Amino acid sequence: MPTHNDWTYLERTICGGIENNSIFPFDNTTTIDVTNNAGSSMAGSSSLWTDGALENNQLFGASGFNALPAGKRETTNNFDRINNNAFFWSSSAINSSYWYRWIGSQDSSACRSGGYANRGYSVRCVQAAVLPNVETVSAVEISDTSANISLNIISDGGMYV
Repeated sequence: MPTHNDWTYLERTICGGIENNSIFPFDNTTTIDVTNNAGSSMAGSSSLWTDGALENNQLFGASGFNALPAGKRETTNNFDRINNNAFFWSSSAINSSYWYRWIGSQDSSACRSGGYANRGYSVRCVQAAVLPNVETVSAVEISDTSANISLNIISDGGMYV
């Protein structure tokens, strides 16, 4: 399950780049309920959503994320907001609750807030990154701020090295 920062990185990327930190800061205090078009870009399968600003936005489905309007399970065990909202947990705590994200049919935004764990939201699965494996051969010209290092790449982890 993604952390709060994993979600923030995705939101920033969808909304035009990692420099978009005024709308999606990496802090642990800012909740967001502003127009940002990320919700429309993250949503998919327009026939499942209640007609509204979300699916009528020109960016609907543009990111390929394909969020579906599964709604949520309330603390009373009743299901609510099916076909209207998508709610997703993060694994990061905020005060006595957890960060979650939501997208609604009547708005093009992606929003975030804290919610109690006794509610039922969808879960986004993320694959752990496989990092490159390198072996240090030598380090020379070492100073307080730099060094020249020679490495052997053992495996690239599927990444550009």
